[in-house]
Amino acid sequence: MWLLSRAAAIGVFAVWSAALAQDALKDSEAARLAAARDLVAAQGGVEQARKFYEQTIAAFSAELRRTHGGGAEQAMRAMENVLNASNPKISGFFDEVQEIAVRFYAERFTIEEMSVATAFISSSAGKKFQAAAPDLLAVLAPAYVRFQNTLFAEIKDAMARGEPNKK
Repeated sequence: MWLLSRAAAIGVFAVWSAALAQDALKDSEAARLAAARDLVAAQGGVEQARKFYEQTIAAFSAELRRTHGGGAEQAMRAMENVLNASNPKISGFFDEVQEIAVRFYAERFTIEEMSVATAFISSSAGKKFQAAAPDLLAVLAPAYVRFQNTLFAEIKDAMARGEPNKK
């Protein structure tokens, strides 16, 4: 009987320990997500994404004007109507991207690392760095567009030559 009672006690302890460990994991995950949310907020969150988005549209518009001249106006008006930041689809995308960023950081960084990054980004140098990031991306966008257009043209030419059939 004593052996059976002891086995039952060990079983209860094991279940209780597993439940505590599970709670600790949940708390740890919640803490990591909270630290990641703090980091994303320090980076500017949705507002930073909106700024980058608007600058990217401006860069695409400039590239359309450069490559298509006056014929680009209709495409640019359509693009601006569809890609308007007040469009619920676009604002929903910003929320989705923010959550992706939170999960990205939470999965790859410790709470301490995210706290250090948040402290830097919250500093004057970090704020200056963050403010310049969308500007850098906007400056880079035309180069990316040109590069993609070059690659698409090469892929199209390769397909026309039947290269995909070669091994």
